[in-house]
Amino acid sequence: MRERTTALWLALAVASASVSPLCAEEVWKGTVKQNIGSQNYTVVMTLSGDGGESDYPELKCRGTLTRVGQSGAYSFYIEKITRKGDSCIDGAVTLVNSNGRLSWGWVGAHEGETYVAWSMLTRQ
Repeated sequence: MRERTTALWLALAVASASVSPLCAEEVWKGTVKQNIGSQNYTVVMTLSGDGGESDYPELKCRGTLTRVGQSGAYSFYIEKITRKGDSCIDGAVTLVNSNGRLSWGWVGAHEGETYVAWSMLTRQ
């Protein structure tokens, strides 16, 4: 019985480690693809606690991130653009922690169009 209990605790520890939320003060970077508009621009995300900042250097845009949910390896944020630059809009960000990288997905809408963007981010 003791061996089974130890094995159960070990399995739970491994499972929770693989789906833990993102740590504070991490910087992630990647190249963005998008369904409409700009292509191949950089996203830099600085995550801290329950939020963070986003930066799109080529577009001269910056935003704040507020985490609104967490489920397993998935983190959900609302992005509010604070420096508009070249046609950036507010949106929703989903991050998936996978094998030491972040799958980044973004969706927003403007003037009847739905914009979707994606990238694979690496820790800086």
